[in-house]
Amino acid sequence: MARRFPAHLLCWLLLLLALLFLLHDAHLRGLAWNTCQLAVATAAISLPLGALLAFLVVRSDLPGRRGVLILLVGMLAVPLYVQTACWQAAWGTQGWLVRLVGADSVGGFAAAVGVHALGAVPWSALIVGVGLANVEPQLEEAALLEHPAWVVAGRVTLRRSLGALAAAALWVMVAAASQMVVTDQFQVRTYAEVVYQDLAIEPGVLPPGILPGVVLSAWLLLATGWTVSRLLPSGGETRLAPYDYRLGRYRLAAAGAVLLVLLVMVAVPVISLAIQAGWDVERTATGGFVRHWSVGKFVSLTATALWDYRRHVYGTLLAGIPASLISLLLGVLLAWWCCRSAWGSVMTVALLAAALSVPGPVLGLAAIWCFDRAELPWLAWLYDHTPAACWAVQAVRGLPPATLILWHALRSVP
Repeated sequence: MARRFPAHLLCWLLLLLALLFLLHDAHLRGLAWNTCQLAVATAAISLPLGALLAFLVVRSDLPGRRGVLILLVGMLAVPLYVQTACWQAAWGTQGWLVRLVGADSVGGFAAAVGVHALGAVPWSALIVGVGLANVEPQLEEAALLEHPAWVVAGRVTLRRSLGALAAAALWVMVAAASQMVVTDQFQVRTYAEVVYQDLAIEPGVLPPGILPGVVLSAWLLLATGWTVSRLLPSGGETRLAPYDYRLGRYRLAAAGAVLLVLLVMVAVPVISLAIQAGWDVERTATGGFVRHWSVGKFVSLTATALWDYRRHVYGTLLAGIPASLISLLLGVLLAWWCCRSAWGSVMTVALLAAALSVPGPVLGLAAIWCFDRAELPWLAWLYDHTPAACWAVQAVRGLPPATLILWHALRSVP
């Protein structure tokens, strides 16, 4: 019988190589430490909150859970830079929430973690929700014959969803570590931001310190991917409908807690946008200026925004929808390959690790190098006249979460 690929040995070798690089450079050690702190803190906040929301929405009799699910899906469409601006308007300097409660403004590392964590909650909830929805019902029904529901929820439902929990943790940490929108706003130095700045100074030259971060990220991703593959359900008969856990006397309390979380995640950013859209400045009789909030300014700006920015909206949809479809199609193929072949699982985990460990600016530089080729006129034409390069980069960035979710779902299909 053929021996299995020693994936754990590759993970430890990559970790050793990354640590050797980091020990050689104090500056890189500091950046790596900041990035790890940000990623771990973000996951520590968003993952438990997202998992709890997922359980209440997907596997309980929570009232209004369909509306909660719609809100969570809708929040995925809000770009991170918009969320950052909303929270900055709420708890930043002169923010409306700061003035309302009389507290100090929030900034720096705490603000960066807070924005990343709140933005990652919908991702955590939906990824974990897919895992919870695909737990084998027959296992739960059999366990319910001998144990109370809360024991079955912990020992069967959550245990069978560990693969989805690991996938959610992986995605949240990588997303927090690779984004620079939030950290740049709150002046937190991370690995991704420094890589971007170095590329901006010398666009055609890869930063010399990029290799340790890529290797360390690849180690984390390979280790997590190997763990996910070990925790995925093995498949089986799933004709029974998923069991909905009864909340009983805690039903209204759970609904109130979910409503409070949604108010923080949705209402506060929406109020921030409304306040910013309604500010108006008028000249006084003495020649000065007074700043006040105007309903008319809010209505007019809101009514004309979609038309005024129609080209930007069209460009966003043109760049995002094809890339999403490409990621979905490739994710289905890779997930199917993983379910049919152990070697396919190894290759897919390595591919996803490579896709996630390479910083976004480097992917963009690679796409430009691939498409902007004078010796291949058709590629140059695609680069000059279509968003093909953008589609390629966005598809690569979206492939890992799509594959992990589909992998978990397909492994539950008999």
